[in-house]
Amino acid sequence: MVTIKFYGLIREAAGRRSILVEARTVGKALRQACEAPYREGETGFTLDRKGDTRFAPRRDGETGVDETLLREALIFLNGKPLTGIWRLRRRLRDGDELALLSPAGGG
Repeated sequence: MVTIKFYGLIREAAGRRSILVEARTVGKALRQACEAPYREGETGFTLDRKGDTRFAPRRDGETGVDETLLREALIFLNGKPLTGIWRLRRRLRDGDELALLSPAGGG
């Protein structure tokens, strides 16, 4: 299992701090994060019909974070930054930890 930890705006969008996934590459782990169902009562950003974001309770079974938000994230594997065009193809091992940070956090 691989742990994915969410930080910044990604945490708000995900409505949770972390999830566990079974994936062999970073790209597949991100895909699973996008498809992970919410539990009733979890909250996070969601898109309305116009494409605007709003903060709202999730419905049971509603799926996870927008894929674009995750692909634009700063990604760290076991505390080391992943960069470059091949970062999504990086192999993962059982026990690895991915940290996803939103590209702009403010200050």
